[in-house]
Amino acid sequence: MEAIREALRPPVEETRERPSWPAGQSLMTPLGVVEGEILEHLDRHHTVTLRRLNRELAAPAYMVMMAVGALIRAGLVRGAQHDLEVIVQPRKPLRGLCRENLGGGR
Repeated sequence: MEAIREALRPPVEETRERPSWPAGQSLMTPLGVVEGEILEHLDRHHTVTLRRLNRELAAPAYMVMMAVGALIRAGLVRGAQHDLEVIVQPRKPLRGLCRENLGGGR
């Protein structure tokens, strides 16, 4: 009986969503691109929901979630839950970030 159940169960690989990047390619570059798109979006709109980011960016939802998490860990944005929405906001104005990272403005 156990052998029949095992034979009918689909392999784990078939139940998961396939990644959109080729096997062996680093995830860091696509993730960095999505992070940049999120920062650009926040520069224009200042506050955005995670749902809106998923709708408006061309990246898959899991990449948007990973990028938002990376930006939160880096201290560039904050995420706050309000009812069923996650609100994403910059921690400080994004316009000055380039000058700060380069060691001051000219």
